[in-house]
Amino acid sequence: MSSSLFEKNVSQYCKKYGKIIKNFTDTSNLLLEKTKDDCYTLKLKYLDRELYLHSKYSPIKEAERFVEKIKDFNIKTVFIIYGMGLGYHILELMKYLHEENSLIIIEPNEEVLSKAFSVFDWTKLLNRKKTHLFTGTDRQAINLLLGEFVDITNAENIQFLTFSQYDKIYPEFYKVVYEEIKNYVSLFKISKNTKTHFWNKYNENFFNNLTKMVHEHSINDLKGQFNNVPAFIVSAGPSLDKNIKALRQVQNRGLIFSGGRTLTALIHNNIRPHFIVSMDPGIAAYEVLQEHKKHDIPLITTVVSNDEVIQAHQGDQFYIANSEYTGLIHYFTKKEMDILPLGASVANASAAIALYLGCNPIIFVGQDLAYTDGKYHAQSCQIGQEETDEDDRFEVEGIYGGKVWTNSVWYTFLMWMEKFIYHSSGKLFIDATEGGAKIHGTEILTLKESIEKYCQKTFDVDEKLKEIISNHEKVYQNEKLKTLLNNLKNNLDKLDKISDKALKDLEEVYHCDIESITIEHTRPFRVFEEQINKMMKDNPGIKDILIRVFEEINSNNDFIEKVNETEKEKLEKIIKRNQEFYRQIKITVKSIEGFIENLIENQLESIKIFGARIHFKS
Repeated sequence: MSSSLFEKNVSQYCKKYGKIIKNFTDTSNLLLEKTKDDCYTLKLKYLDRELYLHSKYSPIKEAERFVEKIKDFNIKTVFIIYGMGLGYHILELMKYLHEENSLIIIEPNEEVLSKAFSVFDWTKLLNRKKTHLFTGTDRQAINLLLGEFVDITNAENIQFLTFSQYDKIYPEFYKVVYEEIKNYVSLFKISKNTKTHFWNKYNENFFNNLTKMVHEHSINDLKGQFNNVPAFIVSAGPSLDKNIKALRQVQNRGLIFSGGRTLTALIHNNIRPHFIVSMDPGIAAYEVLQEHKKHDIPLITTVVSNDEVIQAHQGDQFYIANSEYTGLIHYFTKKEMDILPLGASVANASAAIALYLGCNPIIFVGQDLAYTDGKYHAQSCQIGQEETDEDDRFEVEGIYGGKVWTNSVWYTFLMWMEKFIYHSSGKLFIDATEGGAKIHGTEILTLKESIEKYCQKTFDVDEKLKEIISNHEKVYQNEKLKTLLNNLKNNLDKLDKISDKALKDLEEVYHCDIESITIEHTRPFRVFEEQINKMMKDNPGIKDILIRVFEEINSNNDFIEKVNETEKEKLEKIIKRNQEFYRQIKITVKSIEGFIENLIENQLESIKIFGARIHFKS
């Protein structure tokens, strides 16, 4: 033990995390003891007995056994270790980590961390990238931390490991950590599965939406245009039936955002929302709008939202970019179009849009995220028979205390909203749902109180929108779109030929004796990679088209290098990875070319009509 060692560790810890770890002296509850092999262990008084966090005999061998049990990890695996103790197992694990491995160490007891800092030099760990040493038992803090490390590419590549008896000594926080990890994994699994399921539809929507997109407006045209105007985000939760009529009092004293499901209920109550928000790429987005599909209320949507919704809509449209399509958007439109953090629900997206427009406060209505009174949706918003999964129900904190029942999908919406609110400092969020789950970070008021308190000024939204549209009017030449489509198709033809040549060469290498294959056999494939990289550099739209292929290949654990692989194993993996890569390119190219051909052959008349800037109003 060394005071200078402790100070050295604390100094680096403070530099990285901006807080100090106290130097706790030995107490009756926590005591350092020498082991049989002249190392240290920690004796902890737990309830009415004493426990040792490490072996009393050989904590180093114990650490080696801990690491030996870890199986099936690769250089992209995220390690989350619950329990640091003095850190023997962490030091052992670090011997095997690749620089790409993320490492989160959770030590619930700051006093234990203090002891670890006095025994070993942790500056190397604290200087390591992709590493976080977490101390304490704050749920929101661990939630935010996991959000920084876990994403769609690694959510299914996590090793959550518990050291010693930490799950029994600190069971409550263990349960919190486990649930937060499970929720993030669930969130990103849903997101990944949605992307996989809808990817072809995203592409189809994008090209089918082009004829309107090039003539309509960017979300950037609305940025900051409604500073300090109250925004009402209307959702279809069961509590909406209680207070929907109160929204009549908003009129032009606030902005009302509606999704497709709530539009009919609002119109039936003589409430005209100022914006419709539609994000879903699938046919469900069109089905919920059936009764009012040809409305002329301004539509805020994304470039890959359902094409039937966009084609039927008769009013002005404002498009949000998707991160996977920024190159294609610029290639076709030359417009500045921002990406917004849209979350996983229309309410999530509407909150982000309202913030982008400058609205304040942002008021939630019908955002139950729970089975209020045993219902799934408000009666006024139900469409057909609604089925629920009885096995997917659990309790969360209610808006007025107590517990309410929710499900995993709603909980992901809730998690996203709370994180969004946390990062939106300086803005006021009000939950005027009057039922459902508690949304942390919101002020709780009734809808009537919210309107009376914050809707003090009137303004002409329609006139404001006319001014915005007039200031950003642009003429788009229709022949230009056809030329760009043909040029893109020519590039895709080249990409297809490159893939054909690569697959032919790979087939020859694959049928060689694996023992005779060397790194030299893979060098010619760099030429193909360089050709593709040049095409992506010359036209970022090509990069967008291939992004899903890259994501699928790079997140596939079968193709990710494992620690201590032999050269032969690496080479075999490289060959298989490249084969799948070029196969997927060919499939993608064929699909995109089909959408382009359909657009050129079947929608040219539509392009001419929209090029004349004709709007059909109901």
